[in-house]
Amino acid sequence: MARPDRLAPERGVTLTELLVALAIFGLVMAGVITTWTKAQEAYFVGSDVAELQQNVRTALDFMVREIQSTGRDATVCAFDYAFGGGTDCTNAKVTRCTTQLTAISATQSTFYNSINGCQSVFAIPVADATTTRLRIRADRNDNGSVARETAADPDDPNNEDVIYELRTGSPCPTGVPACITRHASPDSGATSPEAMIAVDVSTLIFEYFPKAGLVAGCTVAAGPCNAFTPSSQADADAIQRIRITVKAFSQVAGNDVYRTLVSDVMLKNR
Repeated sequence: MARPDRLAPERGVTLTELLVALAIFGLVMAGVITTWTKAQEAYFVGSDVAELQQNVRTALDFMVREIQSTGRDATVCAFDYAFGGGTDCTNAKVTRCTTQLTAISATQSTFYNSINGCQSVFAIPVADATTTRLRIRADRNDNGSVARETAADPDDPNNEDVIYELRTGSPCPTGVPACITRHASPDSGATSPEAMIAVDVSTLIFEYFPKAGLVAGCTVAAGPCNAFTPSSQADADAIQRIRITVKAFSQVAGNDVYRTLVSDVMLKNR
């Protein structure tokens, strides 16, 4: 038998085969990288959207808690429906309110008379109950006066008289066209409006629903009362539920992202 005097030659790969293998590898890696990039983008987009929603929810929850206390009124003027035959601050009701304030202190009585008297202890002044602005008052420390950080009532906290509204420009953060602001003790000038949310709020809507029996057409038998626009202090006194709608906008990875949250607030003191 013949014996080979050398090993059989080994066959390698051709340049064409190498190029084909590299091309296939490149296609596979391109797919892997594209999938990884999309997954990363989806993660960061989801994270930014969640942060946007949480910012809106935090601001909304704060507003709900504060609005729920609206109407806490040691002077018993804001919700004294039966006294004087009416719900607004006129005639005998003004006299009663002023008498109660005078009993607390002459200084308080003079102070309230100078700022439109009895109406200044109303929970929701009608002029500030609009679709984009809401003013609430409450005697949170039970000292018989509602609000303002002034020499006349230095012991009252700022959060007894608060305005929420949608504002553009200052005091919104730089780069934010519109935002929700909270203004405590607005009449005294003690503080300026402060932005509650550092994202662009495109919509802030307040809707008002009356307590059954206090507004024409709104009765217990008729079922849930429809939203209405308060046109008098009597109407403002009849508000029992407030619906807040907040729509915020942000750009995430070049995409416009909107988040809308809605919450109904039942006023505890009505």
